[in-house]
Amino acid sequence: MKKTTKISGFVPRRRFGRTEIMMPVISCGGMRLQETWVPHEGFNIKDVSKRSMDNMRNTIRAALSFGVNHFETAQGYGCSELMYGRVFKTMFESKEIKKREDVILQTKVKPCASEKEFRKLLGKSLQALDLQRNKINYIDLISLHGINKPKQLEWAVKYCIPVLEEYRKKNVVKWIGFSTHAMTPVIVSAISTNHFDYINLHYHFIGSYTASGSSANGLDNLLALREARKRDMGVFVISAQDKGGMLYKPPKKFHNLTLPLTPMEFNTLYLLHLTEKNKKTQQQQHLIHTLVVGAARPSDFDEHVRAVNQLDDDSVRKLVQSAEQRLRCEYNRVLGKEFASSWWKYLPHCYENKYGIHVCMIIWLLNLTKAWGLLHYARGRYAFMETNAQKWNESLKPEENMSILFDWYVSLHTSRSIHLLTHTHTGIQDVHCLMITKYQIFLRI
Repeated sequence: MKKTTKISGFVPRRRFGRTEIMMPVISCGGMRLQETWVPHEGFNIKDVSKRSMDNMRNTIRAALSFGVNHFETAQGYGCSELMYGRVFKTMFESKEIKKREDVILQTKVKPCASEKEFRKLLGKSLQALDLQRNKINYIDLISLHGINKPKQLEWAVKYCIPVLEEYRKKNVVKWIGFSTHAMTPVIVSAISTNHFDYINLHYHFIGSYTASGSSANGLDNLLALREARKRDMGVFVISAQDKGGMLYKPPKKFHNLTLPLTPMEFNTLYLLHLTEKNKKTQQQQHLIHTLVVGAARPSDFDEHVRAVNQLDDDSVRKLVQSAEQRLRCEYNRVLGKEFASSWWKYLPHCYENKYGIHVCMIIWLLNLTKAWGLLHYARGRYAFMETNAQKWNESLKPEENMSILFDWYVSLHTSRSIHLLTHTHTGIQDVHCLMITKYQIFLRI
């Protein structure tokens, strides 16, 4: 759509599942709103530059001007928690934020293999946010950051949930959720425990990021969305525009296929339009409640706000449907309809094979590159796997490496990939082996 469209008005809100929070359909992520990813020992608020503090404050002001009052951070986001705490304090004191209930604060702490270790990490987040001194008083949404493997789900249930429930009784935290980059079966298992009130996960038009190709029927994290809806959980989509295809820097082909919408407008509206019928009430229910904007500056909200202000416009809905049809037709044309509807079959994901090779994700990236021209995105994701491969210790047994490395997704151990495909998964078509070999070469061009 035209970028000269006037930006005004509050973004729509949706009930965030059983939390009953009225959540803005876009949220403000704090991953890029920080001074440093790696604070030094003893780092405190005095080490944060005025420029960084002013930028965070101005970004929060911009968010609030659009009615975006959900702010998300994490212990793993450098000094983001520390900065949020202090900026909120100044905004409460200046009455820019009139009362605590006007903002929704979320932070995340990784699950641990012992209660003692988890208490220690949770304590660090509480210290950084300094709830009482900064007039925050409580955390609305606390997440276990990265339930990505079955063992982390076990830790969560055994060691972490009891501690969080203890803090909930003290009114320090209100609602408990989890974030994940797991394969779909692990995500569904976590949802099925019924311990969690909400979920942060990947689901985008182009696929389910790390979970792409990980389910038996190819639906991937759509299965998780459905399971979450059954349990009335809040649903928060992670990195819709970045891990969803780097749509802020789209290739010409993808851009042309979504016109007159921009790729970011299309993806935002496509996700927020997703509904399914509730069998009990026979009413359509939204599968997604909010998408995060990883804002680095105040203007980063503009295109998203333009999109969601047209969320209920029937003419815009038709534009989204037309763009979806063009994209899917092109995908089927380039890949062939039969392959496009079955490419994931017999392919192992990174936790299904001895060497942690994420075969299904590699093929998914190749498909995106061939069909929609998402080469820059694919190269970036593939490079991340190669970086992980450097951590593989040849002096250890494969199962030892697998047990200690790669909480998000595992290495592409290229020297063993073809051996793995041809010897441990006999049902894999020869074309898959060839495609992986070609893809490794292609991404280095």
